[in-house]
Amino acid sequence: MQTLMASVGEPSIQSPAAQDPDGSYTRRWVPELAKLPNKYMHAPWDAQPAMLAAAGVELGKTYPERIIKGDVQACCGRCRRS
Repeated sequence: MQTLMASVGEPSIQSPAAQDPDGSYTRRWVPELAKLPNKYMHAPWDAQPAMLAAAGVELGKTYPERIIKGDVQACCGRCRRS
């Protein structure tokens, strides 16, 4: 992920999918996800269990579970207001 400065002192996180649309960077540095289709490369928790199994991904064992559940943008907004 790349961080850009949105305004003075306020970083803006760019979407991993926008930075690595074909998944080549992720496939190189996160080989656990290499066999997933591009659509799920940056959000493997959205893939169907059968697709994860076919790619050899077991969330919580071979790749971590998602840390932030739900709307990430809403979560980030709450953090900034704190």
